[in-house]
Amino acid sequence: IQLHPNPTTGLIYITHSGTDAPFKLEIYTTEGKQVYTSEGLNLNGNEPIDLSYLARGVYFVKISTRENQFQEKVILH
Repeated sequence: IQLHPNPTTGLIYITHSGTDAPFKLEIYTTEGKQVYTSEGLNLNGNEPIDLSYLARGVYFVKISTRENQFQEKVILH
């Protein structure tokens, strides 16, 4: 699973080299507050996730598929 661009100005793309399986996406602040959640998305990397409404800073993106979980830090500037 890859998340790009990072750092970002608001739009991120998520790609996966294995499958187009649906996934759950959660975004948290560094304090642990959930600021975004969505289920049933696909890992095809074609549609951006818009984070431009969030304040500048560091966030943690958690992606869950049936097989595994992935977490990455994202810098929004």
